[in-house]
Amino acid sequence: MKIITLILSFVLAGQFAFGQTTKTYSGNFNSKNFQGTSTYSYYEELEQRIFNGPFSFKSSTGNVSVVGNYKQSLKNGNWEIVF
Repeated sequence: MKIITLILSFVLAGQFAFGQTTKTYSGNFNSKNFQGTSTYSYYEELEQRIFNGPFSFKSSTGNVSVVGNYKQSLKNGNWEIVF
C-alpha cells in the first residue's frame, strides 16, 4: 500500500510540475519608473505569474523600449534597452 501511495504521489507531482500552460499577456504595464504597454509569455504556479519566453515593453511616451527573454522569471540571453 505504501508503494502505491508513493507512486501516485510522484505521478501527481509530475502533473503539476510539467502541466503549466503558457499564456500571453498584451496590455498596460507599469514598473517603478515607467508606464506603457507590454507583451510577454508566462505561466502561473501557486498563484504566482512566472515570466517565461519573449518580453517586450514600450513606454507610453515612446522614448523607452525593452526587448528580451525570460526563462522561469530570470532574464535569459541578450536584452535590448533603448532610451
